[in-house]
Amino acid sequence: MNHCRLKSRKIANTRFRVRVESDGELYVRVIKGVQAFGGFLLGEDYNAVVNVPALQREVQIEGQGGLLALNGERKLSIRSRGLSAIEYEIARVATTQINHLVSQTEGQFQHRTFSSPSFFNEENISRIALEHQGIALENKWKANYPHSISQSTCGSPRTAAASASVFVTARGWDQRRKRRSKRSTDSRFILVTDTGLLTKKNADGSTTFFLHVNQRREAAVDVVVDLLGKNGIAIQSATTDSNGHCAFRIGRKSTREKTPVAFVARNGDDVIVHSVRSRDGN
Repeated sequence: MNHCRLKSRKIANTRFRVRVESDGELYVRVIKGVQAFGGFLLGEDYNAVVNVPALQREVQIEGQGGLLALNGERKLSIRSRGLSAIEYEIARVATTQINHLVSQTEGQFQHRTFSSPSFFNEENISRIALEHQGIALENKWKANYPHSISQSTCGSPRTAAASASVFVTARGWDQRRKRRSKRSTDSRFILVTDTGLLTKKNADGSTTFFLHVNQRREAAVDVVVDLLGKNGIAIQSATTDSNGHCAFRIGRKSTREKTPVAFVARNGDDVIVHSVRSRDGN
């Protein structure tokens, strides 16, 4: 039995938060004379024994944003509570599906969601891998961190069929029953790249690009940038100059399969994607 003494003259609009790190019950007593909403007074002492609610199990991908350095550790830190294991789902978007990635999703860059997930989702454009990671659970109330997704999973060498655009989902995993926890889940869209991209939309309707290599802090020279249509075929292409600069002019009459959806820059093994409709890098 847990005991906690709290005092308040008025119950109206008053909340008490009690931290209980044990299973069991909580004894609650409200002394008579306490004033409630409307000026009503409690006529008799209120006594009750209530069950301590179970702490919600949770998993969370730490940090903000959706970029990882290609030549860095390529790891995501994970915080969990009350879980003995985590299931990671890594959906790596195929390079041939970037047009669908952009045209079929919406929302912030790191939290891309599919417009019609029941008909079109990660399964239509990705290669999906699952990984289970056990946790040395000290107790179910204390947060456990940092865990991290392995380098081989989140940043393995790419092939012509596997891009660096990755949907990462972390879920609670019941090792004994071999099933997922539907309530304990978090997801993030990640782009693994070392190429920085700055865009400028000009008054004449053209779009200017400036690319630089983050690691060397220099302009990305001779990088091919393609403007993809809905069908994934390049409508226009340009190559960056000695200043890492190139420009595109998008016609307003582009229709059907030639409707532009994304700019794709390829600097060797490094690939960076920028949505045509994005104003903030989404």
